[in-house]
Amino acid sequence: MYDLRIADTIADLTENFTTARQVLQSEIITGDLSKPQEFGSTEIFVIKVDIEEDEDTKSYAFAIQAWDEANRASEVSNVVRATLRAYIPPTLGPPTDGLSVGAIIGIVCGAVGGILVILVVVLLIIKLTVVKDNKEKRTVEDQKMQDNTGYKKDAP
Repeated sequence: MYDLRIADTIADLTENFTTARQVLQSEIITGDLSKPQEFGSTEIFVIKVDIEEDEDTKSYAFAIQAWDEANRASEVSNVVRATLRAYIPPTLGPPTDGLSVGAIIGIVCGAVGGILVILVVVLLIIKLTVVKDNKEKRTVEDQKMQDNTGYKKDAP
């Protein structure tokens, strides 16, 4: 198990580790104080900390102590100092309602393209129908000429 402590200065931690404020598991975003990794393994803890409203930056010192199954404590180690800055995300402009110009252009181009495809298909169907009808008419006329049935030659 780990005992993670937080203080305002490194001196506060090294001189008075047991009286420094203990970081609770509920304050940990990533990591588990109750499950230490093997010796030498890298571990990462992400901790929620407060920055007062009137402060832009805040420095904290952290230190850790490990406890084994036999309840033996290690030396205080990994003493670090972190300076945090309040982060206010930049505004990206007013929210937009509706579609962007690019989306509108895409929709219009898609609609026009779809209409053109339909128009080409309809024209092809009409042309094929006309060609087929003309071919059938010529076939009937050719057949009549061969049979000489109903075929009259104009006299000169």
